[in-house]
Amino acid sequence: MGCGPHGDAASGKNERSAVGNETDKASNRRQAVQCRFCGHYYIRPCTASTQAECLNVKLATPLSEPQASIRHHYIPVFYLKRWCSGDDTKICEYSRPHKAIHDRRIYPVQTGFQDRLYEKKGVPKIIAQQVEDDFMKSVDTLASDALLLIETGDAKVDTDAKYRSAWSLFLMSLMTRMPEDVAALAGILDDDWERDLPRFRQEYPGKKKPDDPPTLEEFIEQKDPDHMARWTMNVLPEVMDHAAIGQSLNAMRWSVVTMAADAPPLLSSDRPLFVSGAIGTRTAI
Repeated sequence: MGCGPHGDAASGKNERSAVGNETDKASNRRQAVQCRFCGHYYIRPCTASTQAECLNVKLATPLSEPQASIRHHYIPVFYLKRWCSGDDTKICEYSRPHKAIHDRRIYPVQTGFQDRLYEKKGVPKIIAQQVEDDFMKSVDTLASDALLLIETGDAKVDTDAKYRSAWSLFLMSLMTRMPEDVAALAGILDDDWERDLPRFRQEYPGKKKPDDPPTLEEFIEQKDPDHMARWTMNVLPEVMDHAAIGQSLNAMRWSVVTMAADAPPLLSSDRPLFVSGAIGTRTAI
């Protein structure tokens, strides 16, 4: 910092005075809180509408931000690749949108998906695809490694708990990751919300601030209209990674059936997992 030809002492005094004022101001500031969206600490938690003003979100965004995945495969590509036939690395997809059955040859990446299926609503863009990018991709990547061990008869799938648990987790995800499963979970949570709503309505008048809307429903619509959709996405990974079911699957006897070369061709579907009997019982398959 440069000094003028005179007035050095006065300059130092002004600097000390300025520092003192800033200290006084800082002591009166509100305590920082943790933002429930970006995870950083600052004064005002960010929402989707204030994302552009949130310095923490900007700081958390890397210089070369990776492309977020919006094409979410409920039937993962690594599984669909096993059904490729011919030299074009494609699969034959059968569909029945109305009465007639249609077939077409497509690449595995072109089927078994729904755009933004696992997207978190009402949060900053950088975390909206967390369920897909952080959870589902991890599930499918480890399951792909485990399936390779299973197909090649590698004993590591029995001796290494990492791969055995990875395949069990993948099987559990197949029970709950389809679009209709996500919709069913949302319905269950809606029922839970409706059950507790009368109590929240009673508590709201005593908790609302002077500038808050008069009713709880108006408050939610104004502040966080996507809270139910986001709640569903927060619960979905917990439903898939069910500890008790996972332990039961790990403890089951595993075997592989190898089809003869001249066996009739098989079909897979949007529901590739078949379960017979209650998981955890001796007759479960």
